[in-house]
Amino acid sequence: MEGNEEWQRLADMIQNWNNNRLDLFEISPPCKNLLFHGVMRFYLEDGAGGNVATKCLRISSGTTTAEVVETLSEKFRPDMKMLNTPYYLYEIHPNHERQLDLSDRPLVVQLNWKTHNREGRFVLKKMKDNITQNNSPEKKEKGGIIQNFKRTLSRKEKKKEKKIVDVFNHLATVVEPTMKKENGQISASVVLEKPSTNKDTVSHLETTECPESSRKGGIIKPIVCKQSQQDYGTWNGRAQAKTEQLALPVGIKFRENSEDAFLSAVMNYTNSSTVHFKLTPAYVLYMAGRYVLHRHHSHNQDTAHSHLPLEHTHRITAAVNKMVVMTEVVILKQNSLAGAVAFWMANASELLNFLKQDRDLSPITLQAQENLEILVEKAFKCLIQCLLTDLTRHMPAFLIDPEVQSPSATEMEGVLNTLTGAMSLLRRCRVNAAFTIQLFSQLFHSISAWLLNRLLSTSPLGEACSLGLRSHYWGATLRQRLSLVEDWAEKQGLELAADCHLSRIVQATMLLTMNKYSMEDVQNIQNTCFKLNSLQLRVLMTSYLYATNEPRIHPGLIDRVVTAAESSADEVVRSEGRDIQLEEGPDLRLPFLLPEEGYSCDTVRGIPQGFRDFLEPICRKGLCTLISHPHAGGSWNIFFNRANSSFIQDTNSPQHTEPEVRKIILRKPLNSGMGISIVAAKGAGQENLGIYIKSIVKGGPAEIG
Repeated sequence: MEGNEEWQRLADMIQNWNNNRLDLFEISPPCKNLLFHGVMRFYLEDGAGGNVATKCLRISSGTTTAEVVETLSEKFRPDMKMLNTPYYLYEIHPNHERQLDLSDRPLVVQLNWKTHNREGRFVLKKMKDNITQNNSPEKKEKGGIIQNFKRTLSRKEKKKEKKIVDVFNHLATVVEPTMKKENGQISASVVLEKPSTNKDTVSHLETTECPESSRKGGIIKPIVCKQSQQDYGTWNGRAQAKTEQLALPVGIKFRENSEDAFLSAVMNYTNSSTVHFKLTPAYVLYMAGRYVLHRHHSHNQDTAHSHLPLEHTHRITAAVNKMVVMTEVVILKQNSLAGAVAFWMANASELLNFLKQDRDLSPITLQAQENLEILVEKAFKCLIQCLLTDLTRHMPAFLIDPEVQSPSATEMEGVLNTLTGAMSLLRRCRVNAAFTIQLFSQLFHSISAWLLNRLLSTSPLGEACSLGLRSHYWGATLRQRLSLVEDWAEKQGLELAADCHLSRIVQATMLLTMNKYSMEDVQNIQNTCFKLNSLQLRVLMTSYLYATNEPRIHPGLIDRVVTAAESSADEVVRSEGRDIQLEEGPDLRLPFLLPEEGYSCDTVRGIPQGFRDFLEPICRKGLCTLISHPHAGGSWNIFFNRANSSFIQDTNSPQHTEPEVRKIILRKPLNSGMGISIVAAKGAGQENLGIYIKSIVKGGPAEIG
């Protein structure tokens, strides 16, 4: 238990240090033996000229001052070891300096600066007599390291220093995985200097065996860079090209202590109407999830993503859970605004897909995925309610009597405009096509149920009685108006959804207008009105309003049609667990389905237009930083388990073969149909429309055959 507390105390100190450091200078979490590593910058001050050079070494917490001085002596100036005057390492602070003992451990000394709230530098100098004994400015050497300790870097120097840091970052990424153990711990020294005879800025990559003293927790892979050199472009570009091949088109970075503020800026201050690329929040949250994963993984270079320490897994899942909670809050706040709900539903489903498909995030965010699935369904229902509220206001247009009010081409505009507006909204928000089909299926069902229930109403005050809806006249009128909706659906590619979910009201209008006067019409009625149950058929025929000189429906015909419906349509209803009812329920009894494909990340390449504009104000507040990956391939599914799977054909899968042809002979009754419903559609991989069987009428020739 005491060991665990010591490890946790040390881990907290390191995390506190890392929160305010560049990635290059972050310290790795301690291992079980409390050993940790980090990159440190060391300065060499030339007392004669006041010049300063720097080098960065990656060392362990067990590395001593003596080992550091020996390595720096070799790297700063090879002839230093030949000089009689020894060099010592000092820690220098604004108002204090101290010579490190040879047994001190510099990385531990540096970590303790945070405990004592101090900042400083490590400087390699000659004997103490070369350093002024007091700290008065008058006695400091001109240009010395102490005098310049608080000097602010110029813009040019900052740019230069940032470039050097980028080089170190890429060195740590590119070189470290190539290190191998041969005859003890191997150390790589990378020297960046401009050769006099070669345009390449990398002169050589040198690997040497570490001294015996450094094999146990000693110096690991010292990285040497000559700060006076300015031309790093060629090497830096090559390193980037290599390391960014497996990267998102752009990255994001934020401090752990600003994580909540960053997520709040993305979620709570986003105006859905002004975002150019509507799925930007989902992409930003996915980038944030990848960054949090990388931030904790980078401290555990020897640990696979799937075996992250438990505390790091908790931090990642906690960050993702925050995203889900914030998404839910913003949806519930705007649940009556169709535009906002569609926007956040699209982003929630896109984020869910990112989490499901990402090979590293998927196994550790299962609870967040489950919560997102529930949230997406909630948003879907809210959006349905918003659109139905608008659609219902225009539904009475179906029941305008053409004889009372002159027919107008604009009488159905309200309904059609509502449908057009809904489609425009979904496309603008880049809602998955599978959601679009489900949503319009519900809207078409609502139109069908609203009209059918008024047609079947037995109330003396209802439209069926007051307007005489159960008649040939109204059957033809409603059929013509429904055809406008069907034509609209066909233009939008929704003809299958309309055909299926408007079928009951369409069949009811057909019953009102078709021949139904002799026993010979029974089979035709059964084949045409197979979606209507026995109760509905009986009401429509027994309370039918006859026109002048129109023949009466034979009672025996009604009995035959109703009996057939009891053994066909009624059985289908019962098999679905529903009761036989006269009126239709408002809800479409179909399960909500999350799309398995059709997400934007499969087609979006590079950085979408407006993406940087969305993040610019957040970056200006200092809440995050964008990281360019110019050499990345541009794919957003680079970390997916199924990345590029759509372009790879399984070599073991059978090749395309011709379908087996089977001949079926059906006996078609006189003046009757075949008992099948067909539809024109495109099959997978087909360019032209084909004719497909959509359904088979129960008891018809196709089923019997």
